[in-house]
Amino acid sequence: MRYRYFLNNILIDEPQGWDKFTSEIKRDENLNSITVSKEFNVTFGRTQYLYFQNEIEVNGYCNSSELRIEYSLDEGNNWNYFHNGIIFHSDLKFDEKRKEVSVKVQDNSFYSYINNNIQVGAYFYAGQSKNGNAITAPPLYTFTARDTGNTAYPANTTNGYEYQCYKIYDCFKYLVEFMSDGKINFASSVFDIGGDYSEFFITTGYVMKYSILNGYNGAINPAGINETQFKESWTQISFNQLYSEMYKRFNLTYWIEYSGGSPTLRIEKETSSRTTNVITLPTNYIDELTAEIDSNRLYARINCGNGNVLEETFWAPFNHRLELLGFKDEELQIQGECNLNSTLDLKTNWIHDTNTIFDTLKEGWGTAYGDTFNQDIFVFNATITAPLACDFILTNWLIAPSPYYANEKLTNANIVRRFYDSIPFSLAQYHGQDPNSVAVAVHIFGDSFPLSFYPTYNEPIHFSDDSILGYDPSNNYGNGTSTPVSQANSRYTAPYTGLYYMSYQFDQITTGVNSIPFVIGVRVYDATNVFQSETFVNVQQTFAGIFYSQIWNLNPVYMETGWYAQTFVVQFNAPFSDWAEWNTPQRTVKWRINVDGAGVIQTVDTTKTYIYKYSFSVPMNENDFQNILNNLSSLFPFQRFGDSSVRKGWIKSLRYNHKNCIADVVLVASKEIQNA
Repeated sequence: MRYRYFLNNILIDEPQGWDKFTSEIKRDENLNSITVSKEFNVTFGRTQYLYFQNEIEVNGYCNSSELRIEYSLDEGNNWNYFHNGIIFHSDLKFDEKRKEVSVKVQDNSFYSYINNNIQVGAYFYAGQSKNGNAITAPPLYTFTARDTGNTAYPANTTNGYEYQCYKIYDCFKYLVEFMSDGKINFASSVFDIGGDYSEFFITTGYVMKYSILNGYNGAINPAGINETQFKESWTQISFNQLYSEMYKRFNLTYWIEYSGGSPTLRIEKETSSRTTNVITLPTNYIDELTAEIDSNRLYARINCGNGNVLEETFWAPFNHRLELLGFKDEELQIQGECNLNSTLDLKTNWIHDTNTIFDTLKEGWGTAYGDTFNQDIFVFNATITAPLACDFILTNWLIAPSPYYANEKLTNANIVRRFYDSIPFSLAQYHGQDPNSVAVAVHIFGDSFPLSFYPTYNEPIHFSDDSILGYDPSNNYGNGTSTPVSQANSRYTAPYTGLYYMSYQFDQITTGVNSIPFVIGVRVYDATNVFQSETFVNVQQTFAGIFYSQIWNLNPVYMETGWYAQTFVVQFNAPFSDWAEWNTPQRTVKWRINVDGAGVIQTVDTTKTYIYKYSFSVPMNENDFQNILNNLSSLFPFQRFGDSSVRKGWIKSLRYNHKNCIADVVLVASKEIQNA
């Protein structure tokens, strides 16, 4: 193979240091992206020494030169483009004794636009690239939010107010154009129309508080915000920020592909980046081959969650005591005896907690509540209802009627599920991630507080309905009986051995006195009805009037499989005549139970985990390397000398010396795929 070199389109002699020129393909361990870098140091002789010296004297040191390299596989009959590098004159080092000039040649490929600008922030509304070129700003969508109360979705809108947001796909497209001055296209089947995550959007807390009717360029809602206020609510967002937030939610990867000579940055699901297509390469026999376990994937735990979520309120009714089914910070244990002290970190910063979303919206429905979350980014799932218009997607993944919640696809359970192929062993139950371990017993009453709620101290409180909210699918409450549960069977039977957390919630109380004090306790019995333990909580309203969704939590109790718990009024501190009336229509008292340490929540198929790692060196010509660059998601075949079997793996890293035509390769494979 032959190479030739052009400095600003002038053919020059081969520079010193060219023999050390390498290209590196690498999967980023943190963001799971596939990048390519090309940088090298060279030294030029007397001719280029004088050339650069004159350039600096005449034009100053703030200019640059282009070094173009071409290669030929047929002794110079045909030449192919190989590489464009850029030399910044401010980096030149002149050896005055030897009349030589040395410099680091910077990568000027399409990958360099991404690698060098990945953390440079941009305003989505600006419509300009990093270097001031005109690019198209992402379009603004108008969205309508709906409340999550007991009103059946979708009957109730937020006073007809509308809000504005950006679609994730459009944000990625804009940032790629921003980094590359419009020279790189963007594609993503997973975020584009019809993709699994095509209907995800972002906005700011300020926009969610102060609605805009028909957009800031239309008729402004008197209580809304203007164009200046809208823009001021946004901070600069980089590609690295956006991609990191989306990666931790959806398990993504990105790379640059070439179609018809046009470079395109593509973002897809991580599984889509590992196709079963095999790169077409000549059979290469490998002399030395190292096989090992990729220890970077031997995680001991998974951290997930969306930061400081809001506890349930009248406006935001999701109960974050539910483990894994919500958005709070959680740590999941990974089984195995050879785990390393490493963590798969899936915690996100941008807000997608349903309670925080609707509490922030509530601030805008009434009086403003200060500047909380004003410049925070909110992520939400919505359905596109018309061109540039969308509506919140609200569901109840607890299999119940209202209330409805936002962002079911972003619960901890659904996020972790997307990373199962990255987990080496099964996930252990931690803080009750199994929805079957959660129960709610409900006492419903009407106009007044019923006498039946005040039993003698040795009688359990009669919670008659344990299924109205869709909890307890395994029927752990009710002593094996179906709804409605009798007073005698008002008990919760432990499905697992562990710590159990109980709490009480009163949906609404109206009182004319300053207090209604009493003490509620939980008593635990074993399977033979022998008393084991008890815990208490003081239940008291300290002011007259209406109060909503008050929650009292008890200390955890230990129960073994088959043990049961019942709730009692264990102390009453006021005459019954001082108790207030309880408002109509029907209100509820809820008894909630969560469990710690209930076993395995997800069995991982280890044959699908990318855990095997192979390292080797192999001869490779320039065409083979270019073939790999154009097929980064394909399987790489390899064959050890003396072994007739051909195995396959995906590229973890590949360092190619273009002068010596040697590639140092590291592949990863699953047990399922390596011999497929």
